[in-house]
Amino acid sequence: MWNDYAIARALHVLAVLGWIGGVAFVTTVLIPAVRRRFAPEQQYEVFEDIEHRFGAQARFWVLLAGASGLYMLYTTHSWGRLTNTGGCTPCCWRGRCFS
Repeated sequence: MWNDYAIARALHVLAVLGWIGGVAFVTTVLIPAVRRRFAPEQQYEVFEDIEHRFGAQARFWVLLAGASGLYMLYTTHSWGRLTNTGGCTPCCWRGRCFS
């Protein structure tokens, strides 16, 4: 029923959600809450204490996303997708294609 690619994809999506969700929480909830509840001289220390715990989780999510993504590339032999730019050259990146 489940194959290794489906499990890797599920782990990959979970990892991205955990990582981006954590970043969203820190920027939209944690930072405003620390600013409202603590004096300016305490804000940095409180934020660092809480964010330090999130940092360990973020490293885990990033490593899981990277490992599952590399595994999916490996199992589907899709390394060529990373080298094929589809005709987009560095001049396109600088906005010179249509001039």
